[in-house]
Amino acid sequence: MVYLKRTAGIAVLLAAALGITGCGDTMLEVPEWLCELAGISSSQETNENTAPTGGVETADMYAEAGMLQSAAHVQESVQTQTEHQPVTEGKLELPASAQLDIPEVFQMPELPTGCESVALTMALMYEGFELDKTTIADDYLVYSEDGDFSGGYVGDPKSAEGAGCFPPTIVETANAYLKEQNSTKTAVDVSGQSMETLFQYVAANRPVLVWTTMYMLDPEYTDEYFEIQGKQYFWYGLEHCVVISGYDIENGTVTVNDPLEGIVERYMDDFERLYNDTGKYAVVLM
Repeated sequence: MVYLKRTAGIAVLLAAALGITGCGDTMLEVPEWLCELAGISSSQETNENTAPTGGVETADMYAEAGMLQSAAHVQESVQTQTEHQPVTEGKLELPASAQLDIPEVFQMPELPTGCESVALTMALMYEGFELDKTTIADDYLVYSEDGDFSGGYVGDPKSAEGAGCFPPTIVETANAYLKEQNSTKTAVDVSGQSMETLFQYVAANRPVLVWTTMYMLDPEYTDEYFEIQGKQYFWYGLEHCVVISGYDIENGTVTVNDPLEGIVERYMDDFERLYNDTGKYAVVLM
């Protein structure tokens, strides 16, 4: 296991050389299903949270770079995503730590830009499904036919020139697989949720796919975005997808199954910052 990786000069040089672009207890508000799982009643409170901080920070970065149009897009995206988030109800105590035994699967060499499908594969394996590393990419992954990210994965995950995809594509892909397996489980887009809420899913034995960056490098923002059902998704260079498999509040760490690096621990603050800055994109299997 590799521990507590921060941005390292060797990783920066490697990414540049390869031209890689993609691939204590706390009280908080949580979804109703978690309250039911814990056997407690809901307080029926309305979520008064404002727009996700990460999206606003991203907009500020755009503005500082002089990309005023992009900043406006991100602000609008944050507001739209907030409006469409499921209302969280009730309060549940977050365990100080949790760890899921999720199988370790590496995307290389078969899927150099297939982090999303490999992350989904690991989550499905944890749920007890038997499948090969390339099964999702070969048979279930939804592909874009015209380069529009709203239509699916752009490019070829088996090529170093592939790009990637976002939660809507992975949700559709996962649910197609689950339906064929006659499973009662479902994939849900929970983008916009706080990191603490994602930890609640993990504590309830639910694997969570999260979008971040390769090797924890700073994202390379672009103007390119698409919209699905009122939500806007912005493309960024070094896009990457991992599975949260554990966390430890006291130690300030998050354990992730990274398709590139294996099972690693990240500093919680660094991981949360990247999650916020890249749009708070996440999918959970329930």
